[in-house]
Amino acid sequence: ALRVWTGESFDPSLLEKKSARPSLYRAITSKARGRVTKITGVAEAEALPGVDIVLLFAGEGTLVGPAQDSTQVPGYVFASGEDFDEASAAVERALSMIRFELE
Repeated sequence: ALRVWTGESFDPSLLEKKSARPSLYRAITSKARGRVTKITGVAEAEALPGVDIVLLFAGEGTLVGPAQDSTQVPGYVFASGEDFDEASAAVERALSMIRFELE
């Protein structure tokens, strides 16, 4: 649903159960307020073991800042692992790689 909402086409294979691994997601946040001029680290974050997808709502020109609620976050990282700790570590590693350059 999130991919369709962001304008991507729907891939029915995403509905197929792939595993019973624990999964979780965390919001990508920005402590600073400004207009996005560049986003880095997304491809590297998606390539990490355990990271399933990095979903961005923000792009160049988007105004970002501290979010008041989940509708204001610039994106999410979804990950899975053999256990909760492994999935959580994958999310944290991915979040540490994603950077917004602001003006």
